[in-house]
Amino acid sequence: MNSVTLTGYLVANIEANEKGFVNFLLIVPRSASPGGTPRTDAIPCSCSGSEAAFAKAHLKKGSNIKVTGSIRVYGKEWCVNVSKVSIGT
Repeated sequence: MNSVTLTGYLVANIEANEKGFVNFLLIVPRSASPGGTPRTDAIPCSCSGSEAAFAKAHLKKGSNIKVTGSIRVYGKEWCVNVSKVSIGT
């Protein structure tokens, strides 16, 4: 089953494209080894419809959000196709 849930922070303010899709970059903290440097992953995400409308209305740069969706691969590119966005954890 292709299902992913991530919690992280928005890198930039939300902007929609001409087709109504919202694309954003989610920064997700990664567990560091003891004594190691904390690391993060930058995860590309995309949503549409009511989730895109929610994102445009309520999210801004630095927002702590939780996304649920599936991973989509387009050739060599990939993103999380978001089906649910919520504020906080």
